[in-house]
Amino acid sequence: MDRRNTRTYNIVFALAVVMLALGAGSLAVTIERIPADRVALSLALFAVGSVFSYFAVIGRWKAKYVFIGMMLGLGALIRFVFVVLGVSPIDYWPLFAVAAGVALMPANYVRSGRVKPSSIVISSSFVLLGLFLSIFSFGFSSTSFKTFIARWWPLLFIASGLVLLIAWGIQRLLSRGEERGGRSPGGGAV
Repeated sequence: MDRRNTRTYNIVFALAVVMLALGAGSLAVTIERIPADRVALSLALFAVGSVFSYFAVIGRWKAKYVFIGMMLGLGALIRFVFVVLGVSPIDYWPLFAVAAGVALMPANYVRSGRVKPSSIVISSSFVLLGLFLSIFSFGFSSTSFKTFIARWWPLLFIASGLVLLIAWGIQRLLSRGEERGGRSPGGGAV
């Protein structure tokens, strides 16, 4: 693809993201009667984060820029959704840990050029931790977090063991893939 077509595709992508943000904001303002100032910053940050992470990936920037763009976009999207739903940040804060885990996945892939077991384990741990804390934050559990931890603290050892077993299994699968054909299950050359 020549340089002019590449630039055109990049501009179209950026405009598409901006239009999605403008459309979502306009719907929230007109249908849900939410003041524009409550959703404008979230949607602007979503657009900036999405476009930034896109250019970080295609420009082969450092992994930290991919993470920053993804985290900015995902965090802003979470904030927008819960502002529209009328949920307090005190309730949805654990979802930012989920966003961090999701943002770490592509950032780690950009950094190493392949899927690594350690990246999957760390990213998944953030996602699972955020989801676990959300159970208490959103009130899905009848017990408090403090009471749960006081009673069920041995589950931390079990969860740690499961994470290590998963990492071991993934590493084993990857090493077998290297022995057979030099390619990892993630698709990249090893």
